[in-house]
Amino acid sequence: MPQRISGAYAQVDLDTRLEAASPHDLIRLLLEGAILRLGRAKEHLLRRNIAKKGEEIGKVISIVAELQHCLSNEPGNEVARHLNTLYEQIMGAVVAANIENDVEKLDLASELLQHLSESWNTIPQEHRG
Repeated sequence: MPQRISGAYAQVDLDTRLEAASPHDLIRLLLEGAILRLGRAKEHLLRRNIAKKGEEIGKVISIVAELQHCLSNEPGNEVARHLNTLYEQIMGAVVAANIENDVEKLDLASELLQHLSESWNTIPQEHRG
């Protein structure tokens, strides 16, 4: 019961943060969520809890797919094109890690997302939408 209450409070906190978030903050939260889920997937893989690993990886795939979906389709948008390529690399590493139960590929995906998150957080306030 206490765990269920704690989970309810966490959900309310997340809902509140999402409602108040700017588009920039939403991307930041998605990146943080994907990194967190990859860490959990790695823990489950190391403990040989394959079902839980698969659940976490499924959530990572959904997050990365949503990030890809949000990219601009405007011709000549080089940033969007490069981000799409990066998301494809991350997605490929995550899918391969899931199929092969490969910790190194999970680590690669996590490192790529971490670098992207760090870069995202350096965007000056005046350029955040």
